[in-house]
Amino acid sequence: MKTLIFLLLLSLGITAQKPTSFYFAEAQPKQVSTILQFDTLICGEYFLKGDSLTRLVITPDSVFSRQSIFFVFTKEDIKKSKGKYYTEGEKMYGIVDGQGLFFAVNNDTTYAIYNQEDLYFKSTNDTPLRKQGGSYFLNEKEEGNYFSSLLIYPTKKGVIIYSIDHEEVLEELRKFNDLDSLQLNGFKTYVANPTLEEMNLFIQNKGFKDATVYYKPKYFSKK
Repeated sequence: MKTLIFLLLLSLGITAQKPTSFYFAEAQPKQVSTILQFDTLICGEYFLKGDSLTRLVITPDSVFSRQSIFFVFTKEDIKKSKGKYYTEGEKMYGIVDGQGLFFAVNNDTTYAIYNQEDLYFKSTNDTPLRKQGGSYFLNEKEEGNYFSSLLIYPTKKGVIIYSIDHEEVLEELRKFNDLDSLQLNGFKTYVANPTLEEMNLFIQNKGFKDATVYYKPKYFSKK
C-alpha cells in the first residue's frame, strides 16, 4: 500500500502543471486614451456583497478599500492597561498609535471603531486609467514593464470589479493573434497584445471572469 501511494504521489508530481503568469504588453485598451478621473456618477462608497465592514470608495482619481475594525474592552481591560487606554472628549487613545478612535460605552463595556483605509488604485503614469464603453480599465505596470488590468463596471445597484484568472481562460487568451510566451523570473509568462476588437470579444466571452460585487448603501444586504 505504501508503495502504491508513493507511486501515485510521484505520478501527480510529474503530471502537475507548473504555475504560469500573464500580462498585457501595454495598458488596456491600448487604442484608448488615458483619462485622469472617474466620472462623478461612479464616485461614492460601496459595500462588499455580504460584508458591511468592507467598503470600496471611489473618488475622482483614486480607489480605496475601507475596512472597519471593532475593539471591545471591559472595564477590567482598561484598568489593567495602566493608562495605556484613555479617553479625551469623544475619542479613545492607545489602540492605534497617534490616533484617537470614536467610542461608545454600554454597561461598563467600551466599544471603539477603527476605519483602516488602503489605496487600491490611483491614476498615474504607471497606473493609467482608461474607459471603454461603460467599463473602466485599472492598469498597473508590473515586472518587465508589462501590465495587469482590472475592470470596474458600474451597475444600477453598485459596481463590479472583474479580474483575470488566466489559467481558467487560457483558451480565450489563445484567440489573441499577438500572444507570446517567455520566461520571466523562472515562470512561463504569457504576454498578450490584443486589438480593441479582440479585447471587446474577450470581455464578451467572460475573459475577465472573476467578479467581486459591491453595492450602493441603499441596495446593500448582508444576505
